[in-house]
Amino acid sequence: MNNEFRNSTKPILMLGVAPLWELEYTGISNVVFELTKRFFFDQSLDFEVRFSVFDKVVDKNIIKDCLDNRSGANLQASFQKNEGISEIEVDEYGRIEGRLSYGLFLHTKPHRRVFHKDSHLYYDFSFLLTQECHTQDTINFHLNGLTEQISSTDLFFCISESTASDLRWLFNVPKEKTVVALLGNNVNTDIASKARELIGDREIEPYLLILGTIEPRKNIALIFEWLKKNPNLLKKYRFVFAGRQGWGPAFADYAEKTGLSSEIDSGRIVHLGYVDESLKATLIVGAQAIFYPSIFEGFGLPVLEAMELGVPVIASCSTSIPEVLGDTGYYFDPYSVESLDVAFSKFLFDQCTGQLEIQRKKRLKGLPSSVTTERIP
Repeated sequence: MNNEFRNSTKPILMLGVAPLWELEYTGISNVVFELTKRFFFDQSLDFEVRFSVFDKVVDKNIIKDCLDNRSGANLQASFQKNEGISEIEVDEYGRIEGRLSYGLFLHTKPHRRVFHKDSHLYYDFSFLLTQECHTQDTINFHLNGLTEQISSTDLFFCISESTASDLRWLFNVPKEKTVVALLGNNVNTDIASKARELIGDREIEPYLLILGTIEPRKNIALIFEWLKKNPNLLKKYRFVFAGRQGWGPAFADYAEKTGLSSEIDSGRIVHLGYVDESLKATLIVGAQAIFYPSIFEGFGLPVLEAMELGVPVIASCSTSIPEVLGDTGYYFDPYSVESLDVAFSKFLFDQCTGQLEIQRKKRLKGLPSSVTTERIP
């Protein structure tokens, strides 16, 4: 078979980009957006790249619209009108149009042993390991055909060593079949620099920023419990939450449960909902620090984005987060208000002694960090 295809015609790479279906790109859809952009515009690849959503091939112009508008609105409309989509036709030897074909799926894989070789990107296994943080529908969606997906995959890409370890442990996947491909950040540094210049030496009201979808896994319940215990913090800082409403309790429900509804009314606690990339960068550079209390993360992009912009991160010592944050963060147990107290106290100490500014300048200059804060077990 190899001799048959030794010609100038490139093999076909079918890239599964189903998360581009979302109307607003956050989390996984943001990652898929960035990867799709690179595959779409890179002319040096040894493959001819085609794009699939669910089990259909999608016209490249529709994919380009997703990239241009950071939204799957037109993609959804194309499926509704049945325009610009077609069936995937692969022969018994894994060939499309007489050429070898390979599959790289950036989300769930709708095909089993259709292409000559299959690869699959995995983000996390929270739907198995923290089922209390998901709806049953979400769990069922990910579990549907999962064993077959894994058994029919030739190579696994994982966005962290934490995810790769879970994959090997849960499904006995050999280490040589896994590749850890850590994510990079694409935070809008131009917007961030302009925001920092506008702030300049002006004194702005201090605020602490919490980034993430409002859903149980992101663990904003801990922040509200902490504020309930330390109400004086709300006199010194505004607490700004940025992230769309997901599933589970509404944002206002967390405040009502902890007796902090009046703090929303007064503007001391603010929920901005979904924010685009430009506003997110602006919010990060203006914040005193970023809180990231997540219970389970495959990677934790907001942590890396804050680090890129030289902003301190106070984060849970959970799953992949220490891989990303290293020794530059202030760690706490995601189930302990007392642990969060300790981490925040260490942050305040470094802020008062000038260590934060020293480390911020080092990070912005690309120098090694030497923050001495310890992880909290």
